[in-house]
Amino acid sequence: MSESVTIKDIAKKAGVSIGTVSGILNNQARFSDATKARVWSIANELSYKPNQDARKLRAGTYGDRPRSNIIMYISNTESEIPQDDPYERMCLSLFSREAQNHGLFLTKYWYDGRQGFSCPPLLNGLVDGVILGTPYKETIEILQDKAVPMVLTDSPFHADLSHAPTVNLNVRKGVYDIFRRLKELGHKNIGICHSSSTFDAPFYGIIMEAAMANEIAVSNEFLQPLKNLSTQTHEEIMSDFADFAEAFIKNKKISALFCTNDFYALSLYRILTAKGIAIPEEFSLIGCGRADLKLFESPVATVAYDWHELTKVAVRLLKDMIDGRELRPQIEITVNPIVYYGQTIGKAGI
Repeated sequence: MSESVTIKDIAKKAGVSIGTVSGILNNQARFSDATKARVWSIANELSYKPNQDARKLRAGTYGDRPRSNIIMYISNTESEIPQDDPYERMCLSLFSREAQNHGLFLTKYWYDGRQGFSCPPLLNGLVDGVILGTPYKETIEILQDKAVPMVLTDSPFHADLSHAPTVNLNVRKGVYDIFRRLKELGHKNIGICHSSSTFDAPFYGIIMEAAMANEIAVSNEFLQPLKNLSTQTHEEIMSDFADFAEAFIKNKKISALFCTNDFYALSLYRILTAKGIAIPEEFSLIGCGRADLKLFESPVATVAYDWHELTKVAVRLLKDMIDGRELRPQIEITVNPIVYYGQTIGKAGI
């Protein structure tokens, strides 16, 4: 047997990912029998022998290595300056405070999933565990290969697929509650404000689903996403979109607008009221998603994430894993959103 053969060699010959090989050799059950048989056959053919010292190092049990009490918050973001993103600042603040409540120190790592993942302090075993936000599948596989305790948050992958404890926010429930209210108030035709960002896609899908379930039509003209939206272009693009929506509002072709992001809704509320549109008497406006609870100082209705509850649950799960408590990898906890009806939902004007 040779220790020079690595799981990378096996993965290359088997035509699968390193994460798949690692999962199969560690007896994880989420792979097909055919894939398992192929990987084990090639491992035996190459006389693969696990490096036990490396395994211990990845698990944080190598020699006398003390626990660092450092956990890492990792988030995929398309923002060029993540620290200027209100959503990222809020998450970092809440996770840091909750980590301290458990005697842990939190550090951060932002990456753009389109450019790949590389984080030496984490991959070199200097971190006890990870809170992983809006993850890419490839990132999950890398961390699984390193046997790093992790909890996924705001994840598009069901726990059965990611094979990691997951804490998600039940946005669907809040969106359905809002749409039932819109239906009661007589709304039949609405618009959607959404961007081409990967973060908006789940909200867009849920809004379309809820509209159909409540027999509310979404005007075709609003199906195209906003393009090239960024922190720098936000005001200009929101102003252009408000001009576009104004014609539909005044011609009574739509009676409400549902935004996939609270910040779109806040900007549109400011711009449209400045144009003289009466909200909610003439038109209803709703936001959705990731805004801080300070948003409730605004009158705009929203389906808001309960980030305080999510951070408590996620950090508690991660602490249990670091302490050696066995958790079902398929565990998935959902946190209900905060539905705030505000002052921007009224009877349909058409």
